[in-house]
Amino acid sequence: MNKFAFLILIFCCAIGARNSAIAADLVVDPELFDLIAQDKAAGEAWLFYAYALGLCEDPNSPSFDCEVEARKIALKRWVEYSKKSDSTKDVYFSELLKVFESGYIAEYVRHFLYQERWGEVKAPKYREYVDWAEDNIPTHRVETKLYGRYE
Repeated sequence: MNKFAFLILIFCCAIGARNSAIAADLVVDPELFDLIAQDKAAGEAWLFYAYALGLCEDPNSPSFDCEVEARKIALKRWVEYSKKSDSTKDVYFSELLKVFESGYIAEYVRHFLYQERWGEVKAPKYREYVDWAEDNIPTHRVETKLYGRYE
């Protein structure tokens, strides 16, 4: 079994184990394979993001904290894979890494991905983040390249 198939199997088990009363299957677009073929590190990072959302209490409507954690997981995976592969440098993850290393990931999620259903969110350095972002990632565009649906 190749490493990629093994990782999918592990995540499927984790999702099934998250709550024995609720079983969720991740359904992704076939575009996933094109994304991985273009850039394995970024493609697999987005796959990890989608599976991380599956561990949320409501994977089809993740909470603020769950979105923050899913982005961190995707970023961590991208860093690991991009070191090992000949992937092109992904602009989105490169900039997200700067955000994370500067300690602003919660503020980033609040700024770019805020959902009204989240209500008040914990992003204590939000004003600092906005100033920092203007200087460090002025042309940044948020991305979510892999959406999953949980059934």
